[in-house]
Amino acid sequence: MNSLSKLCSTLGIPLKTDQFTKNKTMIRGLNWPNKQVDVYIFLQLNKVGLLGLFETKVKEHNVDTVASRAFPGWRWVHNFSLNPRGRIWVAWKPSIYHIKLIYMTEQFIHCHAMHMSLKVKFYITFVYGLNQLQQRKQMWSNLSSSQPIQEPWCIIGDFNSILYKEDRIGGGDVLLQDIKDMNEFMDSCEMHEMRSIGPYYSWTNKTIMSRIDRALINEMWSIHFNFTQVRYKANSLSDHTPLVVQFLPSPKPKPRFQYCDMWAKHPYFLSSISASLPSPGGSLKWKKLKHFLDDVRVALQHLHRSSFHDLKEQQELARKRLTHIQLELLSHPHHKDMLCEKKEAREHYNNILSSSITLLQQQCKQEWIKYGDSSSKLFFAKTKQRKLSSYIYPIKDESGTLREGFEEVGNVMVSFYRKLLGPQPHSRSPLSREILNLGPLLSREQQVDLCRPFTEKDVKQALFSIPNTKSPGPDGFSSGFFK
Repeated sequence: MNSLSKLCSTLGIPLKTDQFTKNKTMIRGLNWPNKQVDVYIFLQLNKVGLLGLFETKVKEHNVDTVASRAFPGWRWVHNFSLNPRGRIWVAWKPSIYHIKLIYMTEQFIHCHAMHMSLKVKFYITFVYGLNQLQQRKQMWSNLSSSQPIQEPWCIIGDFNSILYKEDRIGGGDVLLQDIKDMNEFMDSCEMHEMRSIGPYYSWTNKTIMSRIDRALINEMWSIHFNFTQVRYKANSLSDHTPLVVQFLPSPKPKPRFQYCDMWAKHPYFLSSISASLPSPGGSLKWKKLKHFLDDVRVALQHLHRSSFHDLKEQQELARKRLTHIQLELLSHPHHKDMLCEKKEAREHYNNILSSSITLLQQQCKQEWIKYGDSSSKLFFAKTKQRKLSSYIYPIKDESGTLREGFEEVGNVMVSFYRKLLGPQPHSRSPLSREILNLGPLLSREQQVDLCRPFTEKDVKQALFSIPNTKSPGPDGFSSGFFK
Protein backbone atom coordinates (compact mmCIF):
# COMPACT_ATOMS: atom_id res chain seq x y z
CA MET A 1 0.00 0.00 0.00
CA ASN A 2 1.53 3.35 -1.03
CA SER A 3 1.61 6.47 1.19
CA LEU A 4 -1.43 8.07 -0.49
CA SER A 5 -3.49 4.91 0.03
CA LYS A 6 -2.46 4.79 3.69
CA LEU A 7 -3.49 8.41 4.19
CA CYS A 8 -6.86 7.82 2.52
CA SER A 9 -7.41 4.79 4.70
CA THR A 10 -6.58 6.81 7.83
CA LEU A 11 -9.05 9.55 6.86
CA GLY A 12 -11.74 7.12 5.77
CA ILE A 13 -11.64 8.34 2.15
CA PRO A 14 -12.16 5.82 -0.69
CA LEU A 15 -9.37 6.27 -3.23
CA LYS A 16 -10.88 6.60 -6.74
CA THR A 17 -7.88 7.68 -8.76
CA ASP A 18 -8.00 4.78 -11.24
CA GLN A 19 -11.74 5.07 -11.79
CA PHE A 20 -11.42 8.81 -12.32
CA THR A 21 -8.56 8.59 -14.79
CA LYS A 22 -9.93 5.63 -16.76
CA ASN A 23 -13.60 6.53 -16.98
CA LYS A 24 -13.10 10.33 -17.10
CA THR A 25 -15.74 10.76 -14.36
CA MET A 26 -16.33 14.46 -13.61
CA ILE A 27 -15.93 14.70 -9.83
CA ARG A 28 -15.76 18.43 -9.10
CA GLY A 29 -14.34 20.41 -6.18
CA LEU A 30 -13.98 18.75 -2.78
CA ASN A 31 -16.24 15.90 -3.86
CA TRP A 32 -13.16 14.39 -5.48
CA PRO A 33 -11.40 12.30 -2.77
CA ASN A 34 -7.98 13.21 -4.16
CA LYS A 35 -8.70 16.87 -3.46
CA GLN A 36 -9.77 16.06 0.08
CA VAL A 37 -6.44 14.35 0.64
CA ASP A 38 -4.61 17.20 -1.06
CA VAL A 39 -6.28 19.75 1.27
CA TYR A 40 -5.36 17.61 4.29
CA ILE A 41 -1.71 17.40 3.16
CA PHE A 42 -1.65 21.14 2.47
CA LEU A 43 -2.87 21.91 6.00
CA GLN A 44 -0.26 19.66 7.57
CA LEU A 45 2.67 20.93 5.49
CA ASN A 46 1.85 24.61 6.02
CA LYS A 47 0.72 24.28 9.67
CA VAL A 48 -2.56 26.07 8.90
CA GLY A 49 -4.92 26.82 11.80
CA LEU A 50 -7.55 28.95 10.00
CA LEU A 51 -8.80 28.26 6.50
CA GLY A 52 -11.12 29.66 3.83
CA LEU A 53 -12.39 27.45 1.00
CA PHE A 54 -14.28 28.67 -2.06
CA GLU A 55 -16.51 26.94 -4.61
CA THR A 56 -16.21 23.48 -3.07
CA LYS A 57 -19.08 22.07 -5.24
CA VAL A 58 -20.15 20.03 -2.21
CA LYS A 59 -23.89 19.57 -1.54
CA GLU A 60 -25.12 20.83 1.82
CA HIS A 61 -26.07 17.35 3.07
CA ASN A 62 -22.49 16.16 2.41
CA VAL A 63 -20.72 19.05 4.15
CA ASP A 64 -20.08 17.33 7.48
CA THR A 65 -18.79 14.16 5.82
CA VAL A 66 -16.40 15.94 3.47
CA ALA A 67 -15.22 18.48 6.04
CA SER A 68 -14.46 15.83 8.66
CA ARG A 69 -12.31 14.02 6.09
CA ALA A 70 -10.45 17.07 4.78
CA PHE A 71 -9.81 18.72 8.17
CA PRO A 72 -10.62 16.24 10.96
CA GLY A 73 -11.17 17.72 14.42
CA TRP A 74 -11.82 21.23 13.06
CA ARG A 75 -14.91 23.44 13.27
CA TRP A 76 -16.46 25.20 10.30
CA VAL A 77 -19.16 27.57 9.06
CA HIS A 78 -20.50 28.11 5.54
CA ASN A 79 -23.00 30.29 3.69
CA PHE A 80 -25.37 27.63 2.32
CA SER A 81 -28.22 29.60 3.92
CA LEU A 82 -27.56 32.45 1.47
CA ASN A 83 -26.51 30.48 -1.60
CA PRO A 84 -27.53 26.88 -2.45
CA ARG A 85 -23.96 26.19 -3.59
CA GLY A 86 -22.41 27.17 -0.26
CA ARG A 87 -19.80 29.23 -2.03
CA ILE A 88 -17.63 29.95 1.06
CA TRP A 89 -16.44 27.72 3.89
CA VAL A 90 -14.44 28.92 6.89
CA ALA A 91 -12.76 26.27 9.02
CA TRP A 92 -10.51 26.56 12.05
CA LYS A 93 -8.63 24.40 14.51
CA PRO A 94 -10.23 25.13 17.90
CA SER A 95 -6.99 24.45 19.78
CA ILE A 96 -5.36 27.36 17.91
CA TYR A 97 -8.13 29.86 17.12
CA HIS A 98 -11.41 31.01 18.60
CA ILE A 99 -13.67 32.29 15.81
CA LYS A 100 -16.82 34.37 16.21
CA LEU A 101 -19.03 34.85 13.17
CA ILE A 102 -19.90 38.56 12.78
CA TYR A 103 -21.63 38.91 9.43
CA MET A 104 -22.30 36.76 6.38
CA THR A 105 -23.39 37.49 2.82
CA GLU A 106 -23.46 35.55 -0.42
CA GLN A 107 -20.00 36.95 -1.24
CA PHE A 108 -18.11 36.97 2.07
CA ILE A 109 -17.94 35.70 5.64
CA HIS A 110 -16.77 38.26 8.21
CA CYS A 111 -15.30 36.92 11.48
CA HIS A 112 -13.55 37.99 14.64
CA ALA A 113 -10.54 35.78 15.44
CA MET A 114 -8.46 35.28 18.56
CA HIS A 115 -5.27 33.24 18.71
CA MET A 116 -5.71 31.04 21.77
CA SER A 117 -2.10 31.02 23.01
CA LEU A 118 -0.98 34.51 21.95
CA LYS A 119 -4.33 36.18 22.82
CA VAL A 120 -4.01 38.30 19.69
CA LYS A 121 -7.34 39.48 18.27
CA PHE A 122 -8.15 40.59 14.74
CA TYR A 123 -10.95 40.68 12.17
CA ILE A 124 -10.71 38.51 9.08
CA THR A 125 -13.04 38.42 6.08
CA PHE A 126 -13.05 35.58 3.54
CA VAL A 127 -14.23 36.86 0.15
CA TYR A 128 -15.48 35.10 -2.96
CA GLY A 129 -16.82 37.76 -5.32
CA LEU A 130 -19.49 37.02 -7.90
CA ASN A 131 -18.55 37.00 -11.57
CA GLN A 132 -20.53 40.03 -12.73
CA LEU A 133 -19.30 43.56 -12.01
CA GLN A 134 -22.77 44.80 -11.03
CA GLN A 135 -23.20 41.90 -8.60
CA ARG A 136 -19.92 42.82 -6.87
CA LYS A 137 -21.01 46.40 -6.19
CA GLN A 138 -23.13 45.14 -3.30
CA MET A 139 -20.07 43.27 -1.98
CA TRP A 140 -17.98 46.45 -1.86
CA SER A 141 -20.80 48.30 -0.10
CA ASN A 142 -21.25 45.52 2.50
CA LEU A 143 -17.50 45.30 3.10
CA SER A 144 -17.33 49.04 3.73
CA SER A 145 -20.13 48.71 6.28
CA SER A 146 -18.23 45.89 8.03
CA GLN A 147 -15.07 47.94 8.53
CA PRO A 148 -13.92 47.65 12.18
CA ILE A 149 -12.89 50.83 14.02
CA GLN A 150 -9.28 51.02 15.18
CA GLU A 151 -8.84 47.22 14.97
CA PRO A 152 -6.63 45.06 12.71
CA TRP A 153 -8.49 43.71 9.68
CA CYS A 154 -7.52 41.34 6.89
CA ILE A 155 -9.64 40.61 3.80
CA ILE A 156 -8.49 37.57 1.85
CA GLY A 157 -9.83 35.45 -0.98
CA ASP A 158 -11.00 35.48 -4.58
CA PHE A 159 -12.34 38.96 -5.34
CA ASN A 160 -13.05 38.09 -9.00
CA SER A 161 -11.77 41.62 -9.59
CA ILE A 162 -8.41 43.07 -10.51
CA LEU A 163 -6.63 46.09 -9.06
CA TYR A 164 -4.31 47.10 -11.92
CA LYS A 165 -4.47 46.69 -15.67
CA GLU A 166 -1.32 44.52 -15.47
CA ASP A 167 -3.27 42.00 -13.37
CA ARG A 168 -4.67 40.20 -16.42
CA ILE A 169 -3.03 38.63 -19.46
CA GLY A 170 -5.24 37.42 -22.30
CA GLY A 171 -8.94 37.95 -22.86
CA GLY A 172 -10.36 41.42 -23.48
CA ASP A 173 -8.70 44.72 -22.70
CA VAL A 174 -8.79 45.90 -19.10
CA LEU A 175 -11.18 48.84 -18.82
CA LEU A 176 -11.38 51.53 -16.15
CA GLN A 177 -14.63 50.05 -14.84
CA ASP A 178 -12.83 46.73 -14.22
CA ILE A 179 -10.51 48.26 -11.63
CA LYS A 180 -12.49 51.27 -10.39
CA ASP A 181 -14.64 49.67 -7.65
CA MET A 182 -11.82 47.83 -5.91
CA ASN A 183 -9.55 50.88 -5.95
CA GLU A 184 -12.31 53.10 -4.55
CA PHE A 185 -13.06 50.59 -1.78
CA MET A 186 -9.38 50.36 -0.77
CA ASP A 187 -9.06 54.16 -0.72
CA SER A 188 -12.21 54.73 1.32
CA CYS A 189 -11.37 52.02 3.90
CA GLU A 190 -7.61 52.76 3.88
CA MET A 191 -6.70 49.21 2.91
CA HIS A 192 -3.54 48.10 1.12
CA GLU A 193 -2.14 44.84 -0.17
CA MET A 194 -0.24 42.64 2.23
CA ARG A 195 3.34 42.08 1.15
CA SER A 196 3.42 38.98 -1.09
CA ILE A 197 5.90 36.38 -2.28
CA GLY A 198 5.56 33.76 -5.01
CA PRO A 199 3.82 33.75 -8.41
CA TYR A 200 2.16 36.99 -9.43
CA TYR A 201 -0.88 35.56 -11.23
CA SER A 202 -3.24 33.53 -9.06
CA TRP A 203 -5.71 32.00 -11.55
CA THR A 204 -5.61 30.64 -15.07
CA ASN A 205 -7.88 28.75 -17.44
CA LYS A 206 -4.91 28.06 -19.76
CA THR A 207 -5.99 31.01 -21.94
CA ILE A 208 -6.21 33.88 -19.45
CA MET A 209 -3.97 34.54 -16.46
CA SER A 210 -5.08 37.00 -13.78
CA ARG A 211 -4.41 38.11 -10.21
CA ILE A 212 -7.86 37.97 -8.67
CA ASP A 213 -6.83 36.41 -5.33
CA ARG A 214 -5.41 38.86 -2.80
CA ALA A 215 -4.88 39.64 0.88
CA LEU A 216 -5.72 43.20 1.96
CA ILE A 217 -4.95 44.72 5.38
CA ASN A 218 -5.71 48.00 7.11
CA GLU A 219 -3.31 50.34 8.88
CA MET A 220 -4.02 48.89 12.33
CA TRP A 221 -2.67 45.52 11.19
CA SER A 222 0.87 46.95 11.30
CA ILE A 223 0.50 47.96 14.95
CA HIS A 224 -0.52 44.51 16.14
CA PHE A 225 1.71 42.34 13.93
CA ASN A 226 5.41 42.86 13.29
CA PHE A 227 5.99 41.22 9.91
CA THR A 228 3.35 39.38 7.89
CA GLN A 229 3.41 38.31 4.28
CA VAL A 230 1.11 36.28 2.04
CA ARG A 231 2.75 33.47 0.11
CA TYR A 232 1.25 32.45 -3.23
CA LYS A 233 1.76 28.68 -3.36
CA ALA A 234 1.69 26.21 -6.26
CA ASN A 235 -1.92 25.52 -7.26
CA SER A 236 -1.65 21.69 -7.07
CA LEU A 237 -5.07 20.24 -8.08
CA SER A 238 -6.85 23.61 -8.23
CA ASP A 239 -6.99 26.29 -10.91
CA HIS A 240 -6.36 28.92 -8.19
CA THR A 241 -3.18 29.60 -6.27
CA PRO A 242 -3.60 28.99 -2.52
CA LEU A 243 -2.74 32.00 -0.34
CA VAL A 244 -0.97 31.39 2.98
CA VAL A 245 -0.61 34.30 5.41
CA GLN A 246 2.67 33.93 7.31
CA PHE A 247 3.38 35.58 10.66
CA LEU A 248 7.15 35.83 10.68
CA PRO A 249 9.44 36.89 13.53
CA SER A 250 11.05 40.19 12.56
CA PRO A 251 14.49 41.28 13.74
CA LYS A 252 14.47 43.70 16.63
CA PRO A 253 17.36 46.14 16.23
CA LYS A 254 19.14 47.29 19.32
CA PRO A 255 17.63 50.50 20.70
CA ARG A 256 19.74 53.47 19.71
CA PHE A 257 19.75 57.15 20.47
CA GLN A 258 17.84 59.47 18.15
CA TYR A 259 17.62 63.20 18.71
CA CYS A 260 14.08 64.61 19.02
CA ASP A 261 13.36 68.25 18.12
CA MET A 262 10.80 68.54 20.93
CA TRP A 263 13.63 68.45 23.51
CA ALA A 264 14.88 71.87 22.33
CA LYS A 265 11.68 73.51 23.67
CA HIS A 266 12.29 72.31 27.23
CA PRO A 267 13.57 75.03 29.62
CA TYR A 268 16.42 72.77 30.81
CA PHE A 269 17.61 71.89 27.29
CA LEU A 270 20.37 74.51 26.97
CA SER A 271 21.65 73.96 30.47
CA SER A 272 21.88 70.20 29.77
CA ILE A 273 23.98 70.90 26.68
CA SER A 274 26.15 73.53 28.38
CA ALA A 275 27.00 71.17 31.24
CA SER A 276 28.53 68.75 28.74
CA LEU A 277 30.75 71.30 26.93
CA PRO A 278 34.46 70.44 27.07
CA SER A 279 37.08 72.88 28.27
CA PRO A 280 38.51 75.12 25.50
CA GLY A 281 41.95 74.63 23.99
CA GLY A 282 44.09 71.56 23.72
CA SER A 283 44.60 69.14 20.87
CA LEU A 284 42.61 66.09 19.69
CA LYS A 285 39.52 68.14 18.88
CA TRP A 286 37.75 65.21 17.23
CA LYS A 287 38.20 63.17 20.39
CA LYS A 288 36.76 66.02 22.45
CA LEU A 289 33.79 66.26 20.10
CA LYS A 290 33.14 62.53 20.48
CA HIS A 291 33.21 62.77 24.29
CA PHE A 292 30.94 65.84 24.14
CA LEU A 293 28.32 64.07 22.01
CA ASP A 294 28.49 60.98 24.28
CA ASP A 295 27.81 63.17 27.34
CA VAL A 296 25.01 65.02 25.54
CA ARG A 297 23.31 61.71 24.69
CA VAL A 298 23.25 60.74 28.36
CA ALA A 299 21.91 64.17 29.40
CA LEU A 300 19.18 64.18 26.73
CA GLN A 301 18.11 60.62 27.51
CA HIS A 302 17.71 61.66 31.15
CA LEU A 303 15.71 64.73 30.03
CA HIS A 304 13.44 62.52 27.92
CA ARG A 305 12.78 60.03 30.72
CA SER A 306 11.94 62.78 33.18
CA SER A 307 9.74 64.96 30.91
CA PHE A 308 8.70 63.25 27.67
CA HIS A 309 8.43 59.46 28.06
CA ASP A 310 4.67 59.54 28.86
CA LEU A 311 3.45 62.19 26.42
CA LYS A 312 0.04 60.63 25.88
CA GLU A 313 -0.68 60.46 29.60
CA GLN A 314 0.58 64.03 30.06
CA GLN A 315 -1.67 65.15 27.23
CA GLU A 316 -4.75 63.55 28.83
CA LEU A 317 -4.01 65.04 32.25
CA ALA A 318 -3.32 68.52 30.82
CA ARG A 319 -6.55 68.46 28.83
CA LYS A 320 -8.57 67.35 31.86
CA ARG A 321 -7.06 70.14 33.96
CA LEU A 322 -7.78 72.77 31.30
CA THR A 323 -11.35 71.49 30.89
CA HIS A 324 -11.92 71.55 34.65
CA ILE A 325 -10.69 75.15 34.98
CA GLN A 326 -12.77 76.30 32.00
CA LEU A 327 -15.91 74.75 33.51
CA GLU A 328 -15.18 76.42 36.87
CA LEU A 329 -14.78 79.77 35.12
CA LEU A 330 -18.28 79.47 33.68
CA SER A 331 -19.54 79.86 37.25
CA HIS A 332 -16.92 82.47 38.26
CA PRO A 333 -16.01 84.30 35.01
CA HIS A 334 -14.12 87.15 36.74
CA HIS A 335 -12.06 85.10 39.19
CA LYS A 336 -8.51 86.48 38.72
CA ASP A 337 -6.65 83.43 40.06
CA MET A 338 -8.67 81.10 37.87
CA LEU A 339 -8.03 83.27 34.82
CA CYS A 340 -4.28 82.99 35.48
CA GLU A 341 -4.60 79.23 35.99
CA LYS A 342 -6.52 78.95 32.74
CA LYS A 343 -3.79 80.81 30.84
CA GLU A 344 -1.10 78.59 32.37
CA ALA A 345 -3.08 75.36 31.76
CA ARG A 346 -3.79 76.33 28.15
CA GLU A 347 -0.12 77.10 27.50
CA HIS A 348 0.94 73.82 29.15
CA TYR A 349 -1.55 71.81 27.06
CA ASN A 350 -0.42 73.52 23.85
CA ASN A 351 3.23 72.75 24.64
CA ILE A 352 2.47 69.05 25.09
CA LEU A 353 0.49 68.96 21.85
CA SER A 354 3.34 70.70 20.01
CA SER A 355 5.84 68.17 21.38
CA SER A 356 3.64 65.26 20.27
CA ILE A 357 3.22 66.71 16.79
CA THR A 358 6.95 67.37 16.45
CA LEU A 359 7.72 63.78 17.45
CA LEU A 360 5.20 62.35 14.99
CA GLN A 361 6.52 64.56 12.19
CA GLN A 362 10.03 63.29 12.78
CA GLN A 363 8.96 59.67 12.90
CA CYS A 364 6.65 59.85 9.88
CA LYS A 365 8.83 62.31 7.93
CA GLN A 366 5.71 64.29 7.05
CA GLU A 367 5.29 68.03 7.27
CA TRP A 368 1.51 67.75 7.78
CA ILE A 369 -0.24 66.00 10.61
CA LYS A 370 -3.83 66.08 11.84
CA TYR A 371 -3.31 65.24 15.46
CA GLY A 372 -5.83 63.89 17.94
CA ASP A 373 -6.67 60.84 20.02
CA SER A 374 -8.49 59.26 17.09
CA SER A 375 -5.58 59.61 14.67
CA SER A 376 -2.47 59.10 16.82
CA LYS A 377 -2.71 55.30 16.44
CA LEU A 378 -2.92 55.73 12.69
CA PHE A 379 0.32 57.69 12.48
CA PHE A 380 2.21 55.26 14.69
CA ALA A 381 0.92 52.52 12.40
CA LYS A 382 2.18 54.47 9.37
CA THR A 383 5.59 54.77 11.02
CA LYS A 384 5.79 51.04 11.71
CA GLN A 385 4.50 50.20 8.25
CA ARG A 386 7.17 52.41 6.69
CA LYS A 387 9.89 50.59 8.63
CA LEU A 388 8.56 47.11 7.85
CA SER A 389 8.31 47.91 4.14
CA SER A 390 12.11 48.17 4.01
CA TYR A 391 12.59 44.62 5.33
CA ILE A 392 13.81 42.01 2.84
CA TYR A 393 12.72 38.46 3.64
CA PRO A 394 13.54 36.46 0.45
CA ILE A 395 16.58 36.99 -1.78
CA LYS A 396 18.39 35.03 -4.47
CA ASP A 397 22.08 34.28 -3.94
CA GLU A 398 24.72 34.33 -6.67
CA SER A 399 23.75 30.81 -7.78
CA GLY A 400 20.09 31.82 -8.19
CA THR A 401 18.91 29.87 -5.15
CA LEU A 402 16.11 31.56 -3.22
CA ARG A 403 17.13 32.12 0.39
CA GLU A 404 14.54 33.08 3.01
CA GLY A 405 14.79 34.52 6.49
CA PHE A 406 16.32 37.77 7.74
CA GLU A 407 19.54 36.08 8.86
CA GLU A 408 19.91 34.29 5.53
CA VAL A 409 19.33 37.56 3.64
CA GLY A 410 22.03 39.24 5.74
CA ASN A 411 24.52 36.48 4.99
CA VAL A 412 23.83 36.68 1.24
CA MET A 413 24.31 40.46 1.22
CA VAL A 414 27.53 40.36 3.23
CA SER A 415 28.92 37.63 0.96
CA PHE A 416 27.97 39.59 -2.18
CA TYR A 417 29.64 42.84 -1.11
CA ARG A 418 32.73 41.09 0.19
CA LYS A 419 33.26 39.58 -3.24
CA LEU A 420 32.34 42.85 -4.98
CA LEU A 421 34.68 45.03 -2.96
CA GLY A 422 37.41 42.42 -2.60
CA PRO A 423 39.90 42.04 0.24
CA GLN A 424 41.51 45.07 1.86
CA PRO A 425 44.56 46.03 -0.27
CA HIS A 426 47.98 46.09 1.38
CA SER A 427 49.32 48.61 -1.14
CA ARG A 428 47.90 51.09 -3.63
CA SER A 429 48.99 51.78 -7.17
CA PRO A 430 49.64 55.45 -8.01
CA LEU A 431 47.24 57.23 -10.37
CA SER A 432 48.40 57.39 -13.95
CA ARG A 433 48.90 60.97 -15.14
CA GLU A 434 48.32 59.84 -18.74
CA ILE A 435 44.85 58.53 -17.89
CA LEU A 436 43.96 61.70 -15.95
CA ASN A 437 44.94 63.87 -18.91
CA LEU A 438 42.45 62.02 -21.14
CA GLY A 439 39.50 63.66 -19.38
CA PRO A 440 38.57 67.27 -18.53
CA LEU A 441 40.80 68.89 -15.89
CA LEU A 442 40.13 71.66 -13.39
CA SER A 443 41.66 75.04 -14.10
CA ARG A 444 44.23 76.50 -11.71
CA GLU A 445 41.60 78.85 -10.24
CA GLN A 446 39.18 75.97 -9.66
CA GLN A 447 41.88 73.95 -7.92
CA VAL A 448 42.70 76.87 -5.63
CA ASP A 449 38.98 77.38 -4.89
CA LEU A 450 38.63 73.72 -3.86
CA CYS A 451 41.53 74.08 -1.43
CA ARG A 452 40.03 77.21 0.12
CA PRO A 453 39.13 76.67 3.82
CA PHE A 454 35.45 76.54 4.68
CA THR A 455 34.08 79.61 6.40
CA GLU A 456 31.53 79.62 9.21
CA LYS A 457 29.04 81.02 6.72
CA ASP A 458 29.57 78.03 4.37
CA VAL A 459 29.04 75.53 7.19
CA LYS A 460 25.95 77.32 8.53
CA GLN A 461 24.41 77.63 5.07
CA ALA A 462 24.93 73.92 4.35
CA LEU A 463 23.64 72.85 7.77
CA PHE A 464 20.53 75.03 7.76
CA SER A 465 19.58 73.80 4.29
CA ILE A 466 18.93 70.30 5.74
CA PRO A 467 15.32 69.87 6.99
CA ASN A 468 14.95 68.70 10.58
CA THR A 469 12.84 65.74 9.43
CA LYS A 470 15.73 64.19 7.50
CA SER A 471 17.18 60.99 8.95
CA PRO A 472 19.90 61.49 11.60
CA GLY A 473 23.50 60.43 11.18
CA PRO A 474 25.02 57.25 12.67
CA ASP A 475 25.51 59.14 15.97
CA GLY A 476 21.74 59.74 16.27
CA PHE A 477 21.93 63.55 15.95
CA SER A 478 19.86 65.21 13.23
CA SER A 479 20.46 68.61 11.66
CA GLY A 480 17.95 70.04 14.16
CA PHE A 481 20.37 69.53 17.07
CA PHE A 482 23.25 71.36 15.41
CA LYS A 483 20.97 74.18 14.29
